[in-house]
Amino acid sequence: MSEKRYLIPSPRVPWWKSVSTDRVLGVAALVVALGAVVFSGSQYRAASRQADIADQARTDAKKMSDDQAKDVERARTAAEKSAAAAEKLAAGMERSAKAAESSAKAGLDALTLNRRALILSNEPNVVAFNVRLSQPLTVGAVPEVNAQIGNLGKGTALKLQNRGWFFAGPKRVFLYPSADPPPSVSDLPPGGGILTLTLKCPVILTADTIKQIDDGALLLYVLGVSEYYDNTLAKSRKSTLYWCFYYDPNRTDKLQLVLCPDHNYKTVEP
Repeated sequence: MSEKRYLIPSPRVPWWKSVSTDRVLGVAALVVALGAVVFSGSQYRAASRQADIADQARTDAKKMSDDQAKDVERARTAAEKSAAAAEKLAAGMERSAKAAESSAKAGLDALTLNRRALILSNEPNVVAFNVRLSQPLTVGAVPEVNAQIGNLGKGTALKLQNRGWFFAGPKRVFLYPSADPPPSVSDLPPGGGILTLTLKCPVILTADTIKQIDDGALLLYVLGVSEYYDNTLAKSRKSTLYWCFYYDPNRTDKLQLVLCPDHNYKTVEP
């Protein structure tokens, strides 16, 4: 022990100088490996977060797409319902329009009928009747007839003019020469007034003439024209009555003339 006191101690070497290069490299590699592991772990976590974010984004996108699809479907359904409602409304409006049109037509028809009834209730109707010889056929006499003109309508016949002709001939010929003197103009009220038109035949009867009349070889007939205007609320119209009567020798009443089977009619101006 005492000898050891006199030994010179060897100098101390720092610990790091005693570590071999291999160990240093091993430790460094270990550190790098750990760092790589830590980096990889952080990258994994980042990648995992990115994946989660992507999954969430896909989920959100799918939900948004589903919501949009539902919104589109709801909008389509609402549009279909709106179109159906509009169609029903249009159909209802069309039915209402048709009903209004029918009602208007019915009203117009009723108005037309009422107007027509009013016109008919105020129309005059002039007729010729009771056309008679003033005396039996007599040799040397001139045949004469009296024709009565009446108004069987409900309105006054305004500006009535009556013309007539008394003819003798082998057949009836419908001629209307000018009247001399000109016919008088008068108003004929309904139901009451009767006018008498006296006409003479321009023939002096002989026994042979009367025989021809009785045998039917010679005809006695009267033609007449009555012109008048109505007094309706519509535009006043001109009516013209054409009438004809003839002598029938076979009748018991030798004075009464008979209505001709033809040429009895009335015209009305539009």
